[in-house]
Amino acid sequence: MEIKITFEGMPHSDALEKVATEKILKIKELISDPEWKTPRFVELWLKANNQHKHHLAKLHLKTPDFDLNSHDESSDMYLSVDNAVTKMMSLVRKEKNKIKDLRKKASSDKQDFSKDKYNL
Repeated sequence: MEIKITFEGMPHSDALEKVATEKILKIKELISDPEWKTPRFVELWLKANNQHKHHLAKLHLKTPDFDLNSHDESSDMYLSVDNAVTKMMSLVRKEKNKIKDLRKKASSDKQDFSKDKYNL
């Protein structure tokens, strides 16, 4: 999994990058199911605004199964990163449940067809 972190309007911070990477790896653990394809790309944009004290964190997750985005804006960059990752984890869980439901439905349709009374 490739992780890219971009700092805009602020200097690079090793501590912030370390915290963000640790939080992003939680998403990877969530998708580590063997039936799932691993994420190909995760990109995090961190933007500090010089005019007012709001910091923006945007998170983009691209996998073979889906493409998701989350963002958060707050007065603390660490809090913005944490909230953006939390929102992304919620979106991943929803997508994971949708895919599992589709797989269950497909397998039950096959079973219903095989139980058909006209099937020889």
